[in-house]
Amino acid sequence: MEFTNPVISSYKSLISGFIKSVTEFPEKDALFVQGKKYPYKVLFKKASALVSLFPKIPLNEAKLIGVFARRSLTAYTGVIASLLSGSGYVPLNPTFPIDRTLKMIELSQIKTIIVDENAFKLLPVLISKLRNPITFIIPDNLDIELLSKISDIHTYLPEISSSRVVSQPSEPKVIESDIAYLLFTSGSTGVPKGVMVTHKNITHFLKVMLDRFKFNSDDHFSQTFEMTFDLSVFDMFLCWSSGACLFSLPPRALMAPAKFIKTHSLTVWFAVPSIVRLMQRMRMLKESSFPTLRYSLFCGEPLTYLAAELWQKAANNSILENLYGPTEVTIACLFYRFDLGISKEIRHYKTVPIGEPNPGLAISIVDSNLNLVPQGESGELCLSGPQVVPGYWYNEEKAAQQFVHMPWDTGYSDRWYRTGDLVKIGKDGMVHYIGRIDNQVKILGYRVELEEIEEVLRQFLGQDSVVALAWPVNSDTPVGIIAFIVETRFSDKDCIEYCASKLPEYMVPREIRFIKKMPLNSNGKINRSKLLSMLEQEK
Repeated sequence: MEFTNPVISSYKSLISGFIKSVTEFPEKDALFVQGKKYPYKVLFKKASALVSLFPKIPLNEAKLIGVFARRSLTAYTGVIASLLSGSGYVPLNPTFPIDRTLKMIELSQIKTIIVDENAFKLLPVLISKLRNPITFIIPDNLDIELLSKISDIHTYLPEISSSRVVSQPSEPKVIESDIAYLLFTSGSTGVPKGVMVTHKNITHFLKVMLDRFKFNSDDHFSQTFEMTFDLSVFDMFLCWSSGACLFSLPPRALMAPAKFIKTHSLTVWFAVPSIVRLMQRMRMLKESSFPTLRYSLFCGEPLTYLAAELWQKAANNSILENLYGPTEVTIACLFYRFDLGISKEIRHYKTVPIGEPNPGLAISIVDSNLNLVPQGESGELCLSGPQVVPGYWYNEEKAAQQFVHMPWDTGYSDRWYRTGDLVKIGKDGMVHYIGRIDNQVKILGYRVELEEIEEVLRQFLGQDSVVALAWPVNSDTPVGIIAFIVETRFSDKDCIEYCASKLPEYMVPREIRFIKKMPLNSNGKINRSKLLSMLEQEK
């Protein structure tokens, strides 16, 4: 598709919009984090100071740099610096278990990692386990000598003062097929999958969004998402492409954000729908509570009609949209604009439609043989177009399963992504989400393969009789995980603690159920439906 705005049309890379804003709005605030505001020129100088170190650092073939940081100035400048240098970034979350971070470092083959103060506390354990040498860029007020004593195979570079760096921003030397960022999602084999998002993928998305939404330099964007969640890219780079200010919510405000929204007069809110239910229980959703909001956006899990209605009344001046999109189709690819005045006819669906595809994208709804289903029937959603990523990082076998060629003439493209999501076209002409066709679920918006949790428990227990289920389900969205295990010598505490050492918090089972034997279906496979009905009967 063509874009009428010549500035938007000229975007060549993920960092193009930030560069434009540094030039046009150097004195305006670009970031609020850890209680402080930073103008665009300060953010750029801090990032360019990092870039000045890069000639000393090694890169892998894909030119990727790790950013081991969370909700800090270094986290954001690390991302910006990576992109300004023409490299892509790999976000690493300090709250994840060390072993998972170690696996992501090994899989991505990154050779340089930017570290903030929070992540620095974890380095002694991490560097003792790393087998290949890494160059770490460390905040200059921290003790590098301590790390050298633990492991001397790595290189430790202190950050330099941004006051020593004076330069003008310029477009990096990248081509559209270069990786802008590499994200790891839950994998059914127990190994995280690396999703490669190119500059072509992300610039198409940004251009569509900037055409769709009328963001401006006076906007205040929320950042509720972790950098390991691709929705964070929406917040950062649509904000910075608009000359606006990004407000990174501190951890304590993420679960109760009402005060933060009001204090900082946020105008753009983006979060998972779970937060609506949480705020409702805390009585934070009174009518007209958030008058400054211009846009209220939700993504990551089904948005119920009730949640949309409650939020629309609280943010009565805002446009509310439901977004849908797997990481493999770059952040979001379908949109539905909710309106209390005209959306009442969809109330019987319970969940808000996921809507229509972005301009430039195509959808197909198919059966298990990839043939189109009749109009109005349910099937698997497949997507094609410039936002579909090249594949999985060094995992061609998995990519061949998910990125396919249709057995019929699509008249559009010969490469489609199978989402694994069951959908249908409603009478309103919109795409409606029904559920998954596999064992993948969404917990707090994060994509979770139940098989990955099961594999971790199998490794610990030394037995195969393990089932993980998403439970309980509130308003069509699972809250957490319950694991069923055939009786063993290990306690529930042992199992949960082991999972916590291997998996992110949102994937750790809340409860372990021990049973004498697993129920089987007629094919001799574990009957998951029977286990779910057991949980249902306890309600």
